[in-house]
Amino acid sequence: MKRNVLAAAAICISLLGACVSGPRDPESEVQQLVDSGYVSERRYPTKALHEVWERDDVKLDVSFIAPDVSDGARFPLIVYLPGLGESSAAGILWREGWAQSGYAVLAIQPYALTERVWASRRAREGDFRALAKEHFSAESAAARVRDLDFALRELKRRAGAGDSPYGTADTSNVVLSGFDIGARTASLVSGESADSRKLRMSDATIRALIVLSPFFEGAAASAEERFSDMALPVLSITGTADADPLSLLQAPSLRQVPWSAMPAGDKYLLVIRGGTHAVFAGNGFYEPGGAREASRPGNEGAGQNPQGRGRGRRGGGGQFGDLLFAESDGASASGTDPGKGADSRRNGKPGNAATGPQPFSPRHIAAIRNVSTAFLDATVKAKTDARKWLAGDATRWLGDAAVLKFR
Repeated sequence: MKRNVLAAAAICISLLGACVSGPRDPESEVQQLVDSGYVSERRYPTKALHEVWERDDVKLDVSFIAPDVSDGARFPLIVYLPGLGESSAAGILWREGWAQSGYAVLAIQPYALTERVWASRRAREGDFRALAKEHFSAESAAARVRDLDFALRELKRRAGAGDSPYGTADTSNVVLSGFDIGARTASLVSGESADSRKLRMSDATIRALIVLSPFFEGAAASAEERFSDMALPVLSITGTADADPLSLLQAPSLRQVPWSAMPAGDKYLLVIRGGTHAVFAGNGFYEPGGAREASRPGNEGAGQNPQGRGRGRRGGGGQFGDLLFAESDGASASGTDPGKGADSRRNGKPGNAATGPQPFSPRHIAAIRNVSTAFLDATVKAKTDARKWLAGDATRWLGDAAVLKFR
């Protein structure tokens, strides 16, 4: 009898605590998880600004965030390239985390690739696959590389002129990162070959590369030749449900092929179990379409890629049979209706109107934040503790939320 009374009391206390604590706060949960994993030696306050830069008839949407210091210190520069249909405000979760850890982050996006892309003729006609093929082509990538070259030259000019806060960026110490089409561009500039051509930047040496939702189309047999020049440190980040909302990729597991084909040496692969394409955009703590998605400061105007869902064929096997999880883990492939996904994004409708905005898994966001920061500290700042964490404690900390491999 006494035991039953105690059990009932415990339940009451638990329910009372839930009432007092209120709704779940994914941002707080993420921060708690981040603090329990890899932590940089110092956490900086940050400063940010947004501008429009122009080159000839091309307008670039530009966002910059960096540590807010007054001692003249300079920090390694990360150039972040958003996804198709996103503004330079996208990826705020990753950019802010990196800046707090001692990096200056410049995000650039041609105006033609912001949300304006969804007003194009092909988008209006619902031909999203053709739209994606156009922008993911090598020809389109060459134009984006010219924009990237210009942006770095302009940043150097402004930094050299004492234009604050750009002067905090160490433009001789450059890291490239990108999501979706931004990952495609960053990979091509960093050593990947496409259509028998090599795209390189004219005035920058890339120290490391972080690709979120890396892109790979074609036969796996051609991968080793395409990625044979990827000698720099690389972190590839994807998920078992990282389906292509525009249906260019047949299965999420194809996003792991580039890492498998690269030459060994500081090559890391983080695969989030159940991670969807939208979580890697880093635009907020909620699935796209919810009202809270754009409520985070600094996230104004951040677009989202169409987020389709559906079932597709299983992947894996062949030359790259060691792909982590693949679709056998219960994740869906990319057999989606891109038109429906795009309509959902453009109309701002929640994915599940009955339950309201759904938060991403805090463990997924924390995993991306911590592993990417440790990778940067290990490869760019040569921090021994970061390298040790990646090689040991990271696996225990990730648990069953993700798998980290390196070679």
